[in-house]
Amino acid sequence: MIHRFGDFRLDPGARELRRGEDVVALPASAFDCLLYLLENRQRAVGKDELIAAIWGRADATDALLAQTLVRVRKALGDTGNAQHTILTVPRFGYRWVAEVHEDMAEPTTAPVATGAAAPVSIEASGTLPPPRAQGRRWRMAATLVVIVTVLAAMAWQWQLTAQRVPSPGAAPTVAVPATVMSAALVFPAEVNAPVEWAWLRLGLMDLVANRLRRGDLGTAASESVVGLLGAEASGSAPRHDDPRFAALAALRIVPRAALDEGRWRVRLDVLGGAQPLSAEANAVDILDAGREASDQLLVALGHVPPKGLATGPAALDELLQRTRAAMLGNQFDLATRLIDAAAPALREHPEVVLREANIELRRGGYLVAMSRLQRLLDSAAGDEWKSLRGRALITLAAIHIRRNEDSAADQAYAEAIALLQDSGDFNSLGLAHHGRGLVALVRGDVDAALPDLGRARTEMTRAGSTLGIAQIDMNLALIQTMRHRPADALAALRAVEQRLVHIGAREELIHTYASEAENQIELLDYADALATTERFWPPESHGANVRTAWRLKMIRARALAGVGRVDDARALVEAIRAGADPAQDEVALAHTELIAAHLASLRGDGGEAVRCATIAASPVLRNGEDMSWYARAWLFKIRALRDEGRNDDAALESTRFDAWARERGDAWALALADTTLADQAWADGRSEVAFGLYARALGGAERVGVPIDTIAVAEPYLNALIERARLDEAKAVNGRISPWADRDLRAAAVQARLFEALGEDDAAVRARGVVAQLSGREVTR
Repeated sequence: MIHRFGDFRLDPGARELRRGEDVVALPASAFDCLLYLLENRQRAVGKDELIAAIWGRADATDALLAQTLVRVRKALGDTGNAQHTILTVPRFGYRWVAEVHEDMAEPTTAPVATGAAAPVSIEASGTLPPPRAQGRRWRMAATLVVIVTVLAAMAWQWQLTAQRVPSPGAAPTVAVPATVMSAALVFPAEVNAPVEWAWLRLGLMDLVANRLRRGDLGTAASESVVGLLGAEASGSAPRHDDPRFAALAALRIVPRAALDEGRWRVRLDVLGGAQPLSAEANAVDILDAGREASDQLLVALGHVPPKGLATGPAALDELLQRTRAAMLGNQFDLATRLIDAAAPALREHPEVVLREANIELRRGGYLVAMSRLQRLLDSAAGDEWKSLRGRALITLAAIHIRRNEDSAADQAYAEAIALLQDSGDFNSLGLAHHGRGLVALVRGDVDAALPDLGRARTEMTRAGSTLGIAQIDMNLALIQTMRHRPADALAALRAVEQRLVHIGAREELIHTYASEAENQIELLDYADALATTERFWPPESHGANVRTAWRLKMIRARALAGVGRVDDARALVEAIRAGADPAQDEVALAHTELIAAHLASLRGDGGEAVRCATIAASPVLRNGEDMSWYARAWLFKIRALRDEGRNDDAALESTRFDAWARERGDAWALALADTTLADQAWADGRSEVAFGLYARALGGAERVGVPIDTIAVAEPYLNALIERARLDEAKAVNGRISPWADRDLRAAAVQARLFEALGEDDAAVRARGVVAQLSGREVTR
């Protein structure tokens, strides 16, 4: 719905406020505040409720809310006294009071995918609103994209579970291969029929792929195939012998459909097997013929065809498959028109209502989708609809997530789990547990997330969903990253990668590679991290949307800096700075400024390092899993201040940092806090106190076991020991970080200084050469 009031026009789907023809710029939090009050204008909204709605948590301050209201009122021409739109309700909250008129948004015709954009990503379509609690979500980019993928797949990948018994007249023409292959890819179908059957190009492809997958044959998702083919998916015939397909799947299946005298002939030809293989079926109904041919192929490959309940009317089958084909091509208006043109009784069928909601979800019409789902949940009563109601609740939860309504999403998942528990629909039950686990993970509650993720994996295993298992394992690996266990996370991600390559899940692969590179950086394997980034570089050519591309560019910038390519890293930083929206992308920019601070220090520009680190150490990073970025930015800021001679400022920040770490209480934060206190004691001339704190900090960092943080603690400790000529102790400390001195600039530089202090000239020269290589510039002795 478009909301109009006074001279203003607010479009929730586009997240745009206009006054006349002019766009009114609003920060994300202010826009969310405005929209929430407007959509709940029938009542007063309490402050606590409004805070939770905007920031997704209850610990934001009243002052922050008041500041946000000032921005909203200023944009609308209101003041604290002249409250024409938002009225203050004393000692309670606020209420919208302006008159509002609503009309439907103008539909936008979505073109068939012509590039590499992956249709499974809601973000890729530009309809996912910027997250409210950005600080706790940006670091979870992989998780959020996975949850979008999972839920979107659940919302619009549903297929009829029925199996029709092959007709006696459909004689198969099957040559059994000598070796049973394990993974498949289904190409768009070649269709020889009048133009009204053009939808079969993607529709039959999807039907066959899903039928094979349900027969326990690992088959690439249709979305992945469409994204891989790009323009070829929309009409032109792909080259079936293209090496990229052979690398993706052992078996490549080409469906061919022909209409002859009222009967359909469907033939499935298999490429890549040890011997030629094909299956063929004939039927009056095209979907019957496609299912029969798929089942024959499964038998030939040593698999058992899927079984299920009896299907509904053939017209329902066709409508669902045709709308599915339209959605694969991003033709959402066409999918809607197909439903509108159907018979009234068919339009009211619960499966069609659910499909309508899924179309609106994909198009970004969240309120319309919620209305459809509520109508479905109100009308589809009885045990026969339990599975469908569960799937509808999963779709509803997906909408709540896109609206950043985590509590509502959590409740919808819980209701879905209760409905699906004994339904036999293992895949849907697994998705519901997965979704609830990820909501907990986004909140930073790992203990609550793990049981649901474990149950989800069990259900996905029962369902035989290779993609679902891989997505869950990806998030279990993310938990290892959050717990500062990069080596464990990297091992888990590589296992996930193998599964995703096997099934051709391209979008998930990109985020898996990104997470692998991040953990390689934590382990100081910069060269390996850079090589990993090559697998998704450049991001745009792999279908990454702009915000995902920023994450990928940040990772690559860190890897480039680690191998001494400082100028290349700076170019990526500048690209993000130039493209990001300061109001909506403040977290991405804060991360980028930390990278910029590091690059400035490599150039010896202390003033720029302080400026960038101050921006990076922003309160916006304080939530959840962003603590690692926040703490490191703060530590970098303190050291940059001290390097610039601003010792009093550094001392104040050190005290604040220590208080923050003590409140958190985990070993990782305490090790960094001890380091800041040690740095300060050293700067104040209290060397023995400093040495004691450094030793304690190094012990804590080594217990956590993240190399990048161990070096952050050991480097200043070593410098202090060298300065006091305590060289024997310095040798012992250096030995604890010297394994990384060939790939980390800090470890290399302090080791070179130690060799010089020891009078080891040859070793010092070699060490300085490493420093020069890692810093990307000439370094003199």
